[in-house]
Amino acid sequence: MPAFRRFSILFLFSATAIAAVDIREGVEYDLYLDDGQTLSKVKVIESGPVTIRAQVGGLAEEVKIPRKAIRSAKVLIKKPFFSAWEVALYGDIHMAQGDLTLLTRFFPMGSLNITAHLRKRNKYVWVNALHAEVNYFYATDGERRMQMAGFALGPRWYFQGPQFGWVVGAGGGTAALFLKSYNFTRTSSAGLFFLETGITKDFGKNIRVYALLRANYWLDSQAVLASTGLRLGAGYVW
Repeated sequence: MPAFRRFSILFLFSATAIAAVDIREGVEYDLYLDDGQTLSKVKVIESGPVTIRAQVGGLAEEVKIPRKAIRSAKVLIKKPFFSAWEVALYGDIHMAQGDLTLLTRFFPMGSLNITAHLRKRNKYVWVNALHAEVNYFYATDGERRMQMAGFALGPRWYFQGPQFGWVVGAGGGTAALFLKSYNFTRTSSAGLFFLETGITKDFGKNIRVYALLRANYWLDSQAVLASTGLRLGAGYVW
């Protein structure tokens, strides 16, 4: 006979009178019984005045548990999907690649970043964070100029060592481009793809600084736009 059925039979013959324990439907509990046994991960389906109908330990089959057999109950709070959040500001200096070299060799870039750290690393691809950013850069040779604002999403892999951490990131998104040349202006959109890797250093529980290498590629219909650069920044983790 399955263990949870034996529990049900024992409960029916329990003669101990105790005060009622507040048990609510749809909530998961660890139940502590009069006879000293513990039922773990009890999901309450129906909470009646005399008996409780529930699933025990993730099993699909339902059992009935007499209320008078329950000494106490502990509510199980499901752990959140994310373990921590982080907001960070990065400042970059990039070397132009492709057609960007016709405008400038180096240009600055800035970004506002939000990272959601997962409670548990994905067992298939080892991802343990999701990253989103809004970035902007301005490049000029004095007479011509290019401005681009972008939004990108992607996974991150964080690895923590004794003193420093290591992070790898990748992702994609979209960008709005504005170009002013000698005799024309152009506004368009482009796909944005990036790769980055580097080191991190934590100061206390809330401050994290970054030194990253970053590569960007903008998928534009009329030009090859790319860059590689150094990214420095700091974030607040909570």
